Amino acid sequence: TYSVDVATSDLLADNSVEVDVVSTDAAGNSVTSEGSRDISVDLEAESGTVTVNTIAGDDVINASESGAETIAVSGTATGGDI
Repeated sequence: TYSVDVATSDLLADNSVEVDVVSTDAAGNSVTSEGSRDISVDLEAESGTVTVNTIAGDDVINASESGAETIAVSGTATGGDI
């Protein structure tokens, strides 16, 4: 297992990551192992859908409800990058 912090600017500048690992056994023998991974950078957000549920049970704020400190507004947000 290995972990290396890479500057974000380096990852943004290249579409692949190449890794060389040099390991040495107890007898002093060394070997280099290589690996790579292509990456993509997503710089644009995809819009989703926002739905507002019925407010105050009937979408009408009556005299009694208008005196409340708050009225709950709820709904869902789905799709895209939400």
